[in-house]
Amino acid sequence: MKCPLCWAEKAYLRPVRGWTKWFLRCLALRPMKCQHCYHKFVVFWPLTIGKRIVPPALKIYQPPAMGRESTVASDSQPQMKVPRRTKAA
Repeated sequence: MKCPLCWAEKAYLRPVRGWTKWFLRCLALRPMKCQHCYHKFVVFWPLTIGKRIVPPALKIYQPPAMGRESTVASDSQPQMKVPRRTKAA
């Protein structure tokens, strides 16, 4: 959905609670918020048909594993074991 203020394609549904939610539903309006400029606005619900109104899922970056399969050079160098600390009772 496009924001009417900045025209970015980053406007998604925003949560609304209480009597405001009920009032907007009676008027067939959808509360939206732009993630680019933080502008809050409402849209007549038929205009949202076919538009993306739910934000995309966040992709979590996972760095590559540092195990044996990630590097070939680690096979030529011996790895040292680090002794663990033990609790003294």
